[in-house]
Amino acid sequence: FLMAMMRLLQPGKSFHGSNPALLRMLTASLSSSGSNLPALPLPKLSDTLNKLLTTIEPHVDREGFSRSKSAVEKFMTPGGVGLRLQKLLEERAANRKNWLSDWWLQSAYLEYRDPVIIYSSPGLVFPQLRYKSVDDQLRYAAKIVFGALLYKRMIDHGQIKPEMMGKAALDMAQYGKIFGTCRVPGSPADSLLYHPNSTHIVVASNNQYFKVEVGSSDA
Repeated sequence: FLMAMMRLLQPGKSFHGSNPALLRMLTASLSSSGSNLPALPLPKLSDTLNKLLTTIEPHVDREGFSRSKSAVEKFMTPGGVGLRLQKLLEERAANRKNWLSDWWLQSAYLEYRDPVIIYSSPGLVFPQLRYKSVDDQLRYAAKIVFGALLYKRMIDHGQIKPEMMGKAALDMAQYGKIFGTCRVPGSPADSLLYHPNSTHIVVASNNQYFKVEVGSSDA
């Protein structure tokens, strides 16, 4: 979306909400129908452990692989810890559509201790542009903000077409948290704050931060 916005919003060009090219781009993403996603499947314990052995084998010698195989066989013994853990996973999967997502968010992101800016948070680097004046630069920044707000409005109104992997629709729930979400540092894990009704943006310029109101939450 933002890459398309960058192509449309060139410095010095006029822009308004009825821009035909912008409207074509936006309406291409509209969808009036939701998607009924299946629950995330839980693999059988044997399938999981077979994949584990397949992953391990190229990286160890014959003796090391033999030890790994013995450990897997012990893990799978009737009444052993593997089957008990699998049963707990099955109980969890029976009560929610995605048994993994909460754990993944916590372990892969919020507990991750490497620098967020480099390893986790998304960011954009725009191509270098030549502005005719400061006003031209400000107009371009305003266009980017306006385009982002149009996209937020589409998210808020459920107008984003589901992304697909082949013929399967992907879960779009995270789109609702693109705007208005803040990651708060903590130990041993960070936390998330979500403000769905926020009506401002933060502008960073020359190491100064400014709160700018951009409209009502129900626009």
